[in-house]
Amino acid sequence: RWTCRRAEPMSQAKAGDSTMKKDSHRLELLIDAAIFCGNQFLFRSLDCTNSATCAIPAVVTFARVFFVACNALLIFIFRKQLGVARGMPKSDVVTADIKTMEARLKKAVVKPVVLLALHLG
Repeated sequence: RWTCRRAEPMSQAKAGDSTMKKDSHRLELLIDAAIFCGNQFLFRSLDCTNSATCAIPAVVTFARVFFVACNALLIFIFRKQLGVARGMPKSDVVTADIKTMEARLKKAVVKPVVLLALHLG
């Protein structure tokens, strides 16, 4: 049964902050690895291991559009969340959450740039 409850601020995690951050990074790495493996499987099954010689050129175009759209949406959502957090009454908890959200936003901006540079370089 689903219930609505108020979410706790990120900075009030029950576990130690360092443990929480390590688990968060580990989970993100696992998700990234799963996405990578899924993409590899999909592209290899479509005989699309090289964008220049892909058997179905539309797959490459779709993959690029999907990549840009997903990352743009993610950055947009992070910016909206950050705007909401900045509009809240200031407290130590809110300030800590804003700092965490700013770090996530930076990561969300840098990550696709690095991936794009690796794929196009």
